[in-house]
Amino acid sequence: MKTQYTLYHITGLLICYFLSTTTIFAQDSCSTAIPVTDLTGAVCATSAPSTTNFLSAGSCEEGTLDTWFSFVAQGASATIDVSNTAGGWRPEFLVISSTTNNCNNFVLEGCADLNGNYTAISGTINGLVVGNTYWVVVSSNGNSTAGTISTCVNNPAAVGSCVDNNECTTAAPLSLNAVGSPAACVADCNTGATPGPDFTGNNCYDLPNPTVWYTITTGATAATLDITLTSGTMTNPEFTLFTNVCGPFTIVSCVEGTAGSASATGVNVTANTTYIIAVSDATGDVGNFNLCIGQNPDNSACNTNDNLAVTATSMGSPLAGPYQPGEQVTFCYNVTDFQQINCNYIGAFVPEFGDCWDPASFNAQGMPVNITTPLNVNGVIQPCPPGPPCAHSACAGTASGSWNWFPAGSVTYNVAGYYPAGTPMPAGWYFLSSYSPATGGCTGDPTDPDNTYGDGNYPACATNTFDYTVCFTLTAGSAASCLGGATDCMVSMKTFADGEFGAWNNIGCTVDAPAVMNATLTCVLLSTQLTEFKGRHIDAANQLSWKVENPQEVAHFTIEKSLDGINWTTLGQVEASASTQAYMYRDNSPLNAVSYYRIRITALNQELTYSKVISIATNLSTNLGLTSAIYPNPSKDKFYFNYTGNNFETPIHIQVRNLVGQKVSEQTVKLNDVNQLFEIDASNFIEGVYFVNITQAGVKVVKRISVTR
Repeated sequence: MKTQYTLYHITGLLICYFLSTTTIFAQDSCSTAIPVTDLTGAVCATSAPSTTNFLSAGSCEEGTLDTWFSFVAQGASATIDVSNTAGGWRPEFLVISSTTNNCNNFVLEGCADLNGNYTAISGTINGLVVGNTYWVVVSSNGNSTAGTISTCVNNPAAVGSCVDNNECTTAAPLSLNAVGSPAACVADCNTGATPGPDFTGNNCYDLPNPTVWYTITTGATAATLDITLTSGTMTNPEFTLFTNVCGPFTIVSCVEGTAGSASATGVNVTANTTYIIAVSDATGDVGNFNLCIGQNPDNSACNTNDNLAVTATSMGSPLAGPYQPGEQVTFCYNVTDFQQINCNYIGAFVPEFGDCWDPASFNAQGMPVNITTPLNVNGVIQPCPPGPPCAHSACAGTASGSWNWFPAGSVTYNVAGYYPAGTPMPAGWYFLSSYSPATGGCTGDPTDPDNTYGDGNYPACATNTFDYTVCFTLTAGSAASCLGGATDCMVSMKTFADGEFGAWNNIGCTVDAPAVMNATLTCVLLSTQLTEFKGRHIDAANQLSWKVENPQEVAHFTIEKSLDGINWTTLGQVEASASTQAYMYRDNSPLNAVSYYRIRITALNQELTYSKVISIATNLSTNLGLTSAIYPNPSKDKFYFNYTGNNFETPIHIQVRNLVGQKVSEQTVKLNDVNQLFEIDASNFIEGVYFVNITQAGVKVVKRISVTR
C-alpha cells in the first residue's frame, strides 16, 4: 500500500518566550510530562491526546490540546517522530527547554508543522546540551482527541573519548535512521587520535593527520547517503567512506572541506551493506565535530522510454523545422512503461515553449488551446483486500482521477531533487486523484495537486507500467516575430512523479530529464520577392546590390551586417520608391576577412521579411592556402576542397551553417601534407543553401554550397 511521509528539518535556536505553569493536568502540562526513556528511537512513549490547551500560540507553529513528553539529552542532536493512530488527526509539535532545567523560563528550540491532513510528522533538533531536559509538546490543532499519540526520540550519545575509535579496527558503530528519515548525528572529537592511512600520491582520501573511525550499515532500501561534517575548531574537516575492510582499503567517496564544513549528497551505496567512514582534518587541526549521515531511497529514472516528435506541419516544412510564419505544427509526446520506482505514480506533464509561437496558441493560463489527443488515465481504484471493509470500497473499479491544467505557481515541489524543495512549479497538466489521500476514501477530485496522488492502481504500487500520449497543435508567429528575435520554436516536455509534489514525499524519479525538440522560425524572404541580392569587394569597400519585383509594397530596406552570420547590427536604411526596382548600398568599413549581410524589408503594412544571407570576403584564401572552389557544387552527399598552404602546425576548423545561422556540421582536422584533400559529409543535410566557414590561425574563408536531393 502506498505510504505517506514527510521529512521536516529544524536547525538552530528559533525564538525565546515564557509560559505560565499555574494550571496542572495529567499529561497536559510540563510537570506531568510523559518521559521518553529509550533514546534510540526503537521504543516510543504513548499517551491519549490531551483535552486541554496549556500553551498559547506563539511565533512558532503551536495549535491546541497540548500533550507533553520529555527526555534528557544524551547527545547534541535528536530526531523526533510523532504519530497518531486516528486518521486525519494532523499532529504538530514544538520542542522547548528551560534555562533552569525545570518547568519555568522556557526557551523554544524548534517546531514541526505541515499543511493538509496527515498522521505522522518528523523533525530534527540540533544543538542540544547533554544532561538537560527537553519537552516535546504535541498539539492536535483542535482536529481530534481520538487515537493514541506515539512520540519517539533518537538522540545518540556522544562518543566518550577522542581516542577510543582512533583505529579502523576499533571503529565506533553509528546507527542510521530509517531510509528517508532525517540524518543520524554523532558528536565526537579527534584530539589525541593517531594518524590514518596516507596513500601513494596526493589524494582527497589521504588521512595523514589525527583520525577517528565509524562503521555504518545501510538500510534495505538505501541507494545513496548524505554526509555532513561540521566543526568549530577543525578548519578543513574531511571524511572518507570505505568499504568494510581495514586494509587494503577500497575508497567509495571522500570530501575535503573548508571553513569548518565538509558535505556530500547522493553518495552511491549498496543496501544492507556495512561501510567504514574516517574523519580527520586536511591541515592537521583537532577538536570537536558533528557528523551527520542520512539515507536516501532509490531515485532512479522512472520515465525511461519517452519520445517527443512533430507529426505534421501545415505548410510542408520539415518536421524538424525551420517552420514558416503562421504554420501550424502538431506535437505528440509519448511515454512507454512508466516505472513506479519507490511507489511513485506519474503525477505531472510539464511543457515548455520557445518564444516563436503565436500567443493565440495558448489560453490565459498557458495551456495549448488546440489539444488533438488529451492525456489518458490508466489507473483504476482497486477493490478492498479480504477482511474488514476499507474506506475506498465505494469507488473500487472507477478511474483513479483526472488530468487538469494548473498555471505556474499553483503547485509546490516537495523534495530536494529536480528543483530545490519548496520551489513553485511551472504550468502543466497535473493529476487529481478521485479519492482522499488522507483517508483513502472516495471523496471526488480534490482541488489542490499538492494534496493528491498521481495516476496509479490505488492502493497498489510498483506493479504498474502504463503508457501515455498527449498531442497538441501550435501556430508559429508571423514574420514580424523575426524583428524582435522571437525565432525560438523549442518545445520540451518533462514528467514528474507524485512523490515530488503531491500528498507524500519521495525522491524516486527525480532524475527524469525533459524531452526537448529545438527548431527555429524561418526568417528569409521568398525568392519571388527579391529577384537578386549580391555583393562584391571593390575599392576597399563592400558594395551591395539588390532588386525587388514589388517596390510599390515596400516602405524601406534596412541593411544588417554580421561577423559570424548569427549576431547582427544595423548599417543603414534605404527608402523604397514605387518606381524603382534596383537598389545599392556601400559599406566603407568591411570587416577583416568575411562580412555577412542581409536585408530586412519593411512593407507598407509594417510586415517584416528578410533576405537571404550573403558573404563578402577579402582576398585571404591565398594566406589560408585554400583553393578557390568547393566541389561538386551543388552536390547531394559530399563536398571536397584542397589545402595548398604550408602551415601544418595549426589545425583547420570547418563549420557549416544554414541560411538562418544554425550550425549543422563542425569538425577540426589536423594537416599532414600539401594539397591535402578535405571532405564534408552532407548526406544528412536538408536540401538548400549552406555557408562553409573554414578557419586557420585566425584567418577565415567562407564558401557557399548548395545541397540538392
